[in-house]
Amino acid sequence: MKLRKNMFQCKSCRKLLSRDQFTIINGVSVSNRCITCTGLYRTSILRSDLNLYRYMLKELRYDEREAKVENSVTYLIDVRKIIIYSQILLLRKGAKFVTKLIEIEIMIGS
Repeated sequence: MKLRKNMFQCKSCRKLLSRDQFTIINGVSVSNRCITCTGLYRTSILRSDLNLYRYMLKELRYDEREAKVENSVTYLIDVRKIIIYSQILLLRKGAKFVTKLIEIEIMIGS
């Protein structure tokens, strides 16, 4: 929202600030958040610790090297893919659990 010459309103804190308090995107447009709010937003984003998955992958690779496995999936897979696969498995187990609870509730209710 442009109010005065080179003055913009931050969408987060609603303060009226000069153009130099905002980050410039592609040299043309000004971002919606001021520099202070952008910094606060970036520090508040939930970051997941990947060290546990990196350690698991490292141990799997070591075990397969010791077993002299020629073709191994562990050398093709990335840490982020492990996280995605584990979350999918947890969701599937959770869905199965909820389905079982509904079936039990239906059986008890009848």
